[in-house]
Amino acid sequence: MIPHNAIAALEQLFGCCDSPEWTVGETFRLRVRSKPVSFSILEELRTIGLMPAIEDPPLQLALDKKEPGEVRAGVTIQFDVPRKLNGFLVARSIEDILSIQKAQVQEPSAYIIIDKKLENGFFAHVAGASLGEASTEIKRYHQALGLWDILRKNAQHVQTSNDSLLYFGIRRTEIKPGFELADLSNDIAVDDIKAFVDETDRKQTREEIFEAVLSEFLRDQQSDNAFRWILRGSVTFARRLKEGMAIYLSENSPEKLAAQATDAAFALSEKLEKAIGGLEAKSLSIPAAVLLAVKEVDLGEGFTTLNWIIFLSALTYAITMTFVHTSQKEVIEVLRDSIRKTDHEFKDKGLDASNPVLSSTFASLIRRSEIALWSSLVMFAFSWAPLIAVWIAMLQISPIKSRVDGSQDIYHKTLEYSDFKAARKASKRRLETTSNPEKAYYSSGSSFSVYYGAFFKSLTTGAEKSH
Repeated sequence: MIPHNAIAALEQLFGCCDSPEWTVGETFRLRVRSKPVSFSILEELRTIGLMPAIEDPPLQLALDKKEPGEVRAGVTIQFDVPRKLNGFLVARSIEDILSIQKAQVQEPSAYIIIDKKLENGFFAHVAGASLGEASTEIKRYHQALGLWDILRKNAQHVQTSNDSLLYFGIRRTEIKPGFELADLSNDIAVDDIKAFVDETDRKQTREEIFEAVLSEFLRDQQSDNAFRWILRGSVTFARRLKEGMAIYLSENSPEKLAAQATDAAFALSEKLEKAIGGLEAKSLSIPAAVLLAVKEVDLGEGFTTLNWIIFLSALTYAITMTFVHTSQKEVIEVLRDSIRKTDHEFKDKGLDASNPVLSSTFASLIRRSEIALWSSLVMFAFSWAPLIAVWIAMLQISPIKSRVDGSQDIYHKTLEYSDFKAARKASKRRLETTSNPEKAYYSSGSSFSVYYGAFFKSLTTGAEKSH
């Protein structure tokens, strides 16, 4: 940055001297007029790299020793000037600055142009400062740098070796740096181009239009001449950008976009309905599979042949439904992502997010796709229910069956006991009424033993059945 004291020292110096004369190399000469130049002015100029050499040796010696003094009228002072782009640069004109190749793509951090044609004989500028009092050539030089900066920021690739810019739009386009003072003869529409590129509305669309217009604008130009061509035709280039945007807006009006979004929503909805319909049909098979498996299985009989067949069938059904869930899940996820992508595309094209097609239809499709994913997961979980039911039925005894079998055993045992009591009473009556008690006794005893043996045999048989 140029210190304000240095600017004031330059103004005093040029006010005391004749017009500067540039010599061969990076030096210029000033001849002091009637008013002498103080050593303090020369010391201040040393801080910015302007090294004075007084043609009078005693005065130069006094200046080097930092003694107080001044340069009298008629004495010539020669200055060695710095030429640092990232530090401090002194030049005789814009053309002199352009002779530095790097200055054609990068603005000097601070520079002074010393030219008798300029007001006060010089112009000082620091990067980022206002150009209100600058000449037309200086302003256009900064506009050219601004245009190059826009091109560089929007390029797909920048070659570090030579600062060339590459675009890969409609065709491969290369822009090499370099321009001359003659290329600054017309106004440069850098503000219009920058406003178009920096606009945040439909940002991606604007980038695509910029690349397409640039590629077409430089269609017949060589890379060495490309930037010069843009500088000379910047007004035309800016107008084509606006025309391209106008064409895009006419083809993508809100009404047309809404109609296109509606058609896209219907197409996506049909695909989603097919996926959901498949889920519903498959989910209905789960309760039927459970009922069929449990109905046919031999309860509590373990791994019999029939039970093995039913068990393997239930396992096959569960594995098949697992694969079905994986397939359906991927299909629904693709549909969900497609719905979201289509929604974002129409928003980027300019369709208002509050439009019913986006705020209601597309939002509903996204919700339905999420519900379908959860439904598929639930179907997958319950598809293993038939296998679990068969497993439980095979390895456990039904409590109802046990109670029925037990009741039947008790019923038969009760009948047998009643028959035993009836036989005993009949034997007793025969003993009381017979004329031969001994024969009746043995006859009744044999009958009793028969019924007694039958009764205990029935008990033993019932116990074996229960076990």
